Amino acid sequence: IFMFLAVASFGQEPSRIEWNAAGVTAVVYNADFPESEALAKYYAGKRLIPATELIPLRCSKEEAISRESFDETIRRPLLARLSPHTKVVVLMHGVPIKITRRNDKPKPSQEDDASVDSEIVSVRMKEAPLAGSRQNPYFDKKIPFDQFQEADGMILVGRLDAASPQTVRRMIDDAITVEHNGLRGRAVLDLALKPGAYQEGDDWLRQTALI
Repeated sequence: IFMFLAVASFGQEPSRIEWNAAGVTAVVYNADFPESEALAKYYAGKRLIPATELIPLRCSKEEAISRESFDETIRRPLLARLSPHTKVVVLMHGVPIKITRRNDKPKPSQEDDASVDSEIVSVRMKEAPLAGSRQNPYFDKKIPFDQFQEADGMILVGRLDAASPQTVRRMIDDAITVEHNGLRGRAVLDLALKPGAYQEGDDWLRQTALI
């Protein structure tokens, strides 16, 4: 997670102190899921995140939860535990992924289901209506997140998750190995080869291959 937070100065830009990402990161885990706590502690140790920034939540082990359950077991307890200086939250394997919709047949663009991750991004921001989407104020900004001041309270959210705790541990170790030794390997891009909305996605993937 810290790779995309790295900051450097080039050209005529004034020098600046590199952002200490570990010092502004909180790791959130499911206290009712032993593997979640073990992974959180392992990750924090590898990334030098203070033990005081590990936040246990007693929440469901299911991937999908109701809005009420999210508010009661995740949103409110997290707000009570977050440090004022926290800018990054890492959700660990075991924390629910999805908030289910209240209305089974909402009008277009009025859905109120969401990912847990995206809701935590704005958990300290001014509340917005649940129905519909919310624009990401940091999208396409060309400055490091620690200099971004247009959305007070916004949090960067990442997640370490996979089908098994063993895979998550490997993800942690592999990322550190790549940071020290570089990345070598093969990537496979799966094109839809369909017209309409699929075309734009295929164009992105082709551009990725060229880059």
